[in-house]
Amino acid sequence: MPEKAKLNYIIVGFIIIFQTVSVLAIQRYIVFKDLKFSLESTQAITIEDKESKKELKTLGPIFELQDEIIINPSETYAIRFLATSIAFELTENITEEDMKLWEPVIRDKIITLLMSKRMDFYTDPDNKQLLKQEVHNLINNIIGNDKIIDVYFTKFVLQ
Repeated sequence: MPEKAKLNYIIVGFIIIFQTVSVLAIQRYIVFKDLKFSLESTQAITIEDKESKKELKTLGPIFELQDEIIINPSETYAIRFLATSIAFELTENITEEDMKLWEPVIRDKIITLLMSKRMDFYTDPDNKQLLKQEVHNLINNIIGNDKIIDVYFTKFVLQ
């Protein structure tokens, strides 16, 4: 093989290695930049009090239902579905162990509530807060009042 052909292969090899290293460096920069942002944003979990912009409160204990809930909304004939995961902010009046004991009942009641709603209810953005309030009231009626502070949909997928 002539010397010129060997030199061309070496140059092409260096170009490929340089491009690969450049791409990896750019990816690493992007990943670590995003990681730094996500770590900074999760260091303090506080919520601004609606009545006073100066006061901050810390979230109470969070209990998330073990598995996601998948249902077919009313009148969809099993063509459409809702997949959701739900978490509850607890007061000091109930423990996570208590919630684990109640979980089968809670899941059943939430599934029944979610299945009773039509698809147009779920597609209206204004109804999300209404649904959160319905779930909140439903759970407090099951386990006793003043046990749940808030309801969080950690996943909400309509198909």
